[in-house]
Amino acid sequence: TWDLRRLGLPDQPKPRWLHFDPIPQPWLRELAKRWLRWKLGTGISASHAARQLLDLTAFAAFLATPTVGVNNLAGLSRGVLERYAAVVAAMSCTARRRSSYLATVHAFLLAIRQHRWDATLPADAAFYPEDFPKRPSLPPRHLPEFVMAQIEHPDNLARFGDPTSRLTTL
Repeated sequence: TWDLRRLGLPDQPKPRWLHFDPIPQPWLRELAKRWLRWKLGTGISASHAARQLLDLTAFAAFLATPTVGVNNLAGLSRGVLERYAAVVAAMSCTARRRSSYLATVHAFLLAIRQHRWDATLPADAAFYPEDFPKRPSLPPRHLPEFVMAQIEHPDNLARFGDPTSRLTTL
């Protein structure tokens, strides 16, 4: 458990603590600590670090299930990551949140490779852009024409008491 105030973060970071004990694998816990120490050094917020730790904890819980049974970093493969992506896809949360679960693990594995923290990470253990869930398209942000006609009607504009509100609407 880390007390973020003792790490030199700004006054009263929210959250104050990062708990690594829910990660059952010692090898993964140590890599997660190293990665988050590096990330905090690059300037991410304490809340962002806490969310990424939760994402890694979910990944660790998946790896600890008996059907997956990954006991070390060398046991991680593309097939295991595809199974994790399928588990994440079945979660009842937004596409953005599901994407966050995968993006955190992707960034974590990428940092392990870039900094050569553990050479046993297989080359095929990676996520690719097509693995991430598609985000639904957002609805248009304009007002429908019939609403604009009601707003711009002279009788409705006259109801504004403040002329700046009338001008802003126009």
